[in-house]
Order: sequence, then structure tokens, then C-alpha cells
Amino acid sequence: MGATAGFIIGYHTGTGLLLFTAVGAFFGILPDWDIILQDLGGPRHRNVWSHSLLSSAILSIMMFALWHMYPLYVPRDSWLVVFTATFLHTAADSLTYSGTRMFFPFSGRTIRGEVRYDSIAANTLLILSCPAAIIVMIPALFHKILEALCIGGF
Repeated sequence: MGATAGFIIGYHTGTGLLLFTAVGAFFGILPDWDIILQDLGGPRHRNVWSHSLLSSAILSIMMFALWHMYPLYVPRDSWLVVFTATFLHTAADSLTYSGTRMFFPFSGRTIRGEVRYDSIAANTLLILSCPAAIIVMIPALFHKILEALCIGGF
């Protein structure tokens, strides 16, 4: 989902289509860094520092600050890609049986759904959604490539 968000934002802003797709993919899985820390004795998986509106805001503010410090190297709308990718990850995890405390610090309530990891229907939907997202992106990517060939550059 993060890669798709990065692609859409990159397409609509006209800056760094492939870069934003890569940034979205990276930050789309970044909230799960807590799995590694949990194995090392750190906080539990899906804690408020990795799966909440607060963590999405902190990461996007950090990216915004990077843009201000290095405007030649960090695209202007990177903060939007970071926020969207991390928040979509949190929102998707809130649909699972474990849930997330998505609106921390505004609410301590755990938002949870009925999707389980051992659900055949949920796993099939997840597996099919990735190729579907790629199929949706292909025409836009070809359009950008043809546009670049006709104009003379990305």
C-alpha cells in the first residue's frame, strides 16, 4: 500500500515518480520495525510508537525537516508520502483481530477488526491486491515514459 500511495502522489505532483514509489514502499513497511525490537526484548509489536497517528506525524515532520535542510536532495512532497504510507499501514493493521491504538495520544482505545492472519479469504485478498495495484499503475507509468520520450526527460 505504501508503494501505491507513493506512486499516486508522485504521479499527481509530477516529482519523482519512481523515487516516491520506493519511499512509499520503504515507509509502508517501516512500522513493523518493532517486530525486530520485540525479538531483542524491546516493546511489543504494534505499539503506539510504531502504529499510531503520532508515529506517522513524527516521521512526516522529520521528512519535512529534511526537505528544509536539504532541498536539493529531498523532494518537496516526501513528507506526504511518508505520512500516507505509514498511516495506511497502521489503518490496515487496525482491521486485524489484534488491532492498533491508531489514534494515540488522542485516544487509548484499541481499534480492531475481524481479519485474522489464518483467514484464507483475507490472505487471498492480500495476495491478489498486489498484482491488482501493479495493473492499475502500469498505464500511468507508460504514460509518464511516453511523455518523457516526447518531451525529452523525466
